[in-house]
Amino acid sequence: MGNASVIIVLGIISIASVLGWWVLNSHTEESSREENQTGALTDTNETIYQKVAAFSVNRMGKDYWKDSWNPGGTQSIWDASIEVNARYEATWRSVFIKKNKLTEDYFNKHVSVLDTGISSDQSYLLSLGTRGDSIKTRGREYYNVMYKISVDWAQLSNIDYFAIRDNNSDIYFTAAEVEENAFIPEEVEKYPRKRSQISLFLPPDKLKKTFFEGAQSLRNLDKPMTQYIEPQYMYLDNDGGIAIYGSGCEDYKANIGIEGYYNVNTEKGSSNQKYCWIA
Repeated sequence: MGNASVIIVLGIISIASVLGWWVLNSHTEESSREENQTGALTDTNETIYQKVAAFSVNRMGKDYWKDSWNPGGTQSIWDASIEVNARYEATWRSVFIKKNKLTEDYFNKHVSVLDTGISSDQSYLLSLGTRGDSIKTRGREYYNVMYKISVDWAQLSNIDYFAIRDNNSDIYFTAAEVEENAFIPEEVEKYPRKRSQISLFLPPDKLKKTFFEGAQSLRNLDKPMTQYIEPQYMYLDNDGGIAIYGSGCEDYKANIGIEGYYNVNTEKGSSNQKYCWIA
């Protein structure tokens, strides 16, 4: 057989191989589309979980939360001193454990502090040009704790705070006073910003569903619209349970969107419409 004949035969074999690969993969892709018309999440799609887990911890990252997270205040949160951290980080830990009826061992395994800071809720007129800790006419001052919770496959960050001294006072609260303030009933606290916000956390050892099962349950809340929901982050809901939040757009041009929440402890959730974009 001449060189030209060999080249022709090899060319035919190559073309046949390419055509065979195309037919096989086209069939596989078509089968996948038929089996997964709703875009259901599967355990093989680990990238979804990795993105959601990373964002759940980092969405309130150090720069963002200190610049933007100060409800009721007019200033950014600034770094706590070594002395203030030494005084109040252990106080937060003690109150958090007591409020949520945790053991020390459970806390050590599942909760860790990411960052701390100080904030003030003084009025805008009193804060012009200076921080609340550098002038006498300051508002109530708060110690803020950003911490991470890890349970089973869930990872998330959360923020608590409590007052460490009152308006215009140079006297810091003791640990006992902080704890007393932390258990004042909400209906009794009439100040614009509460003396304390220590989150409720129901401590499970294992979650009832995997992340993918929870995310799919989130999508199934109100078919067919919630099939557009993509999981975005995990968080502590108002009942102290770990929940997944997601949102998506049914019709971007018509500005029709959807968001939902699903608690993987209670296996309950809800959804509602939202805008895809704000003009």
